[in-house]
Amino acid sequence: MKYRIGIDVGGTFTDAVAIDAETFELIGYAKVFTTHSGEGGVADGIKNALNELMSEYGIEPDEISFVAHGTTQATNALLEGDLSPVAVISAGDKSFPWLVKRETSFKKLTLAAGRVFSVPNYFMKAFSDAEAVKIVGEIKEKDIKSVVAASAYSVDFPKAENGIKRCCAAEGLFCTATHEMSSLYGLRTRTQTAILNAGIMPKMVETSELMTESLKNAGIRQKLMVMRSDGGIMDVAEIARRPIQTMLSGPAAGIAGALIYSDIHEGFFLETGGTSTDISAIHNSSVAIKWARIGDFKTYTNALDVRTVGVAGGSLFSLDGGELSVGPRSSHIAGLPYLCYENDLGFEDLELENVRTKGDTRSYVAVRNKSTGKLYGFTVTCLANLAGFINAGDFAYSPYRRHTEKAAKLICARLGITFERLVEKCAASIAAEILPALSDLAEEYGMEIKFSSIIGGGGGCYALLPFLSASSGLKHSICKNAEVISPIGAAVAMVRESVERNMISPSSRQIEELRNEAFAAAAASGASPDSISVQISANPLKGIYTATASGSNRRRPIVKKAVSGSVDEVLALGKDDRKAECAETGSFKLFVVERRIKKSRFSFTRREREMFVFTASDDLVLHQTGLRAYASASVSQIPAKLARMLDSNASFGDAGEKLPDINIVIGGRNYDFSALRTRADLFTLLEENLKGAEGSEEAVIVLSS
Repeated sequence: MKYRIGIDVGGTFTDAVAIDAETFELIGYAKVFTTHSGEGGVADGIKNALNELMSEYGIEPDEISFVAHGTTQATNALLEGDLSPVAVISAGDKSFPWLVKRETSFKKLTLAAGRVFSVPNYFMKAFSDAEAVKIVGEIKEKDIKSVVAASAYSVDFPKAENGIKRCCAAEGLFCTATHEMSSLYGLRTRTQTAILNAGIMPKMVETSELMTESLKNAGIRQKLMVMRSDGGIMDVAEIARRPIQTMLSGPAAGIAGALIYSDIHEGFFLETGGTSTDISAIHNSSVAIKWARIGDFKTYTNALDVRTVGVAGGSLFSLDGGELSVGPRSSHIAGLPYLCYENDLGFEDLELENVRTKGDTRSYVAVRNKSTGKLYGFTVTCLANLAGFINAGDFAYSPYRRHTEKAAKLICARLGITFERLVEKCAASIAAEILPALSDLAEEYGMEIKFSSIIGGGGGCYALLPFLSASSGLKHSICKNAEVISPIGAAVAMVRESVERNMISPSSRQIEELRNEAFAAAAASGASPDSISVQISANPLKGIYTATASGSNRRRPIVKKAVSGSVDEVLALGKDDRKAECAETGSFKLFVVERRIKKSRFSFTRREREMFVFTASDDLVLHQTGLRAYASASVSQIPAKLARMLDSNASFGDAGEKLPDINIVIGGRNYDFSALRTRADLFTLLEENLKGAEGSEEAVIVLSS
């Protein structure tokens, strides 16, 4: 048997899982403490987890075909301001050298509250080897080990930046060129991104070398892959060039696992640990990704659009002011063991005690055993077990009740409420934290929460999601193997590389060059060429065209989904608002529902049509409002049929024809062409995206406004 190994380095635990390389089913996992202070840092924890996993399940090194890991190290370094000193060397342009100097100079960068990062700038009016060598020598004397090379238009003309890199390499300094961070124009944003990349590079390179050495010591010959912020993976060697790509690596791994095990097309993934919950949106089969922001400024680094809230399985209760609230302090951070997992016979003699750790603005409830003097945390998980939300066999289940019941009675007595009311208050407090994040994501991406799946992952989701459902009425499900979904995501993830270019009405040749560049980048990051597929998207209003290449060392098998679609909810909606159309094809179920819309009490009531496209197995692939027209077609028929549909639904303004929003569903994937505004751009991208698709495969074309 061959195994894929996934590793997740968390704040408390390092998890390693073994996955059957053919079926992608979980074989087993090991969980050890993360070694932040060990001689080898977190690499020691990885080695410990691997050794335990291989020993427990009898896995031989030559049976391992793939190893990948997710980590929060880069995120923590950026948020905590733990960066190595960085200097910028910029080379001017003949026309406007003063502008280059201004765009590459930073008095300070604010990464987090109270964390200011100063970056000295060394400017050359024009690049020369002699001046660059002199500047590099001055930087080295100041014990600065990381340099950023910056010059105008380097995405097209990187000669100056490459020259600076060459001089740095000769002196043993790390160097990040701005054109390596992005192919987009915008020198200041590229430089900011490069500064962050350079700041975390020394530590990340050291860690990656130690991790690679850990694999060698375990006899594993496979290259180590690393989870990227956008849900893909890359060769660990790429850390020496782009460590910033590992921001949000942990949440990205969780979503990758959820996608393979739950086959979610429309919904929200909530990964819950002991301290916080990361919330991500999956809309029309795509994970919500945007440019990451660190502190006060944006970067050109693509990352999951994650909203983090301070409630989780280990959250403590606050009773300040006689009202119950949950979090953000967790039992783990407060240094308290969970009460529900203790089986101490001396627990009859309990009392409540308020605790406050450094930085807390409120006090939290702890439970003291008066006989031993030991303190315990009464957590969301404790109450969930007591309320019967967690079943035997679930990861967070506890069979111990007597002492948890005693503590709950003390809390109820202090508040003057029943146990049922305690559960309601806890649920309401959790919902008050999570629902605004769901609403923000839903509004931003045009989703409707009631038609979306709520999928839970992480060890704390068994406790948290039942409370959310109890208060909001939203249905939820727990992802298969939720407690180790992040390392599973790392094990099953695909290589993903995106290349962005600033272009105005590009030709077919330019689009093909963009596609080839993304393909080559994915291959360089470890993807097998015969597995790589490339999707082209565009935002002509910003002049940005993106090619996203995805691939693996093998194609992923189809895993039976764990969550049903929402056909029943759509049918129920049709009873309230007159259902206009319903059709079933060989590959899809199509629903069109008319809804009554009235923006205010003084406006007229109008009807708006919504389109729902489900696969034959009831997975929601597309949900669009403002429907104008739709049609089914084979892939080979799409160009001609789409042209006729546009002719019948054309609208014109001062700038000429205005295209509607266009979505095309093929199989389980939605191709979104909504940003395009000319037919030339539309059909150029359409041709590129349909390359390699089977001509007889069925598709659905949807036009909306």
